[in-house]
Amino acid sequence: MKITELLLNKWDLLTGYFTGKTFDDWKRKYDKKPNEFHHDEPWVTLVATYAIFGTQRAMKQGNRIDAFNSLLKSSKLSNTPVMKSIAEIKIEKHLPEIRSFRELMKSCAFHYFPDVKKTIENKQSKKNASFEGNSHIDLFIRGTSLEGKNICFYIEAKFNSDISHGIRYNPVRNQIIRIIDSAIEFQQKSAEELDKERVIDDFYFLLLTPKIYRTQLYGGNRKTSIEIFQPQKSRLYCYKMDEYKNFRNIMMALPHRVEITESKWKHISGNIGWLTFEDMIKTAQNYNTMDPRAKTMIEEFMNERNFIE
Repeated sequence: MKITELLLNKWDLLTGYFTGKTFDDWKRKYDKKPNEFHHDEPWVTLVATYAIFGTQRAMKQGNRIDAFNSLLKSSKLSNTPVMKSIAEIKIEKHLPEIRSFRELMKSCAFHYFPDVKKTIENKQSKKNASFEGNSHIDLFIRGTSLEGKNICFYIEAKFNSDISHGIRYNPVRNQIIRIIDSAIEFQQKSAEELDKERVIDDFYFLLLTPKIYRTQLYGGNRKTSIEIFQPQKSRLYCYKMDEYKNFRNIMMALPHRVEITESKWKHISGNIGWLTFEDMIKTAQNYNTMDPRAKTMIEEFMNERNFIE
């Protein structure tokens, strides 16, 4: 049995990774187009995550936490946390709309498409009109660090695609900065709902891609037969990730975040890292975290996609 069929038919293995009917939607998509489903970024992300954390019931095991900490070290975070425990892992988690961005868009929205321009004008007259909606984060991990901090990781996965270069109502806003913005919003909103402080810089943004695209600032890429084409310069996110190493570029891209001080912007910039699928499978092998029922199938799945070096 292939890993795809195993995971789709053994719901108990995946309990907790999904909310609501998300898993049912995935299964329907697979039943409709099984060959295309294997190219799905969320599916590759799930298999890689499952390789390290296994079932949600097993994710608190010591070797899995050690594996995740090892993976974090490879991401070139400036402020690398050491995790003590993991409390939540979600695939395709929904994050709330950004309120301050919505208000800013009411006053300065601009677009070249006549139909979008007209829609924007209609939205500007409405009090709570949506200019971006909820964000969907490919992989969300929450846990507690050794210092007792409540840490959240917001992970954007890209298999063989690039980041979106323009949000519908803002042609100059890219997907990475939107997720960082959404993470800030979620940290603040969660603190309000819990009636307690959630430190705004206790979150991390991680890009997850094949290794050939990773730039030198984040540890370098993997040498393959297509190295002559400079794959680390072939994606928009290669340039944006390097750019966001400078905190001022993040600050300028989020002008509505007037509440954040320069020192916090510096900290947020240091909390940006880059993971690779190759490192995930290698880490799972080194720490022996793969479910024995699925180990051979996971390795086959990853090897088919050139993720085993």
